[in-house]
Amino acid sequence: MASSGDSESTQKQQIAEYRQRMAAKKKQQQLEDECCARQLAAEEEQLEERRLDQEKEERRLRAEAQLQQDKMIQTIREIAQLEAETANKVLEAEKLRAQQEIESM
Repeated sequence: MASSGDSESTQKQQIAEYRQRMAAKKKQQQLEDECCARQLAAEEEQLEERRLDQEKEERRLRAEAQLQQDKMIQTIREIAQLEAETANKVLEAEKLRAQQEIESM
C-alpha cells in the first residue's frame, strides 16, 4: 500500500504540474493576445492619423487650387479691363483725328 500511496502522490504531483503548465500556457496566450490587440489598436490609430493627414492635405491642395483659379480669373478680368480701356483710348484718338480732319477742311 505504501507504494500505492507513493504512486498516487506522484500522480497528483504530475497532475498539479500539468495544471500549472496549462495555466502558464493560458496566461502566456492571454498576454500574447493582449499584446496583439494593443499592437492592432496602435496600427489602426496610425492608419486613422494617416487618413486624417491625407484629408487635411487634400483640403489644402483644393484650397490652393481654388486660390490659383481665383488669381487666374482676376488676372483675366484685369487684362480684359486693360484691353477695354485701350480700345476706348484708341477709339477716342480716332474720333479726335477724324474731328481734326473735319475741322482742317
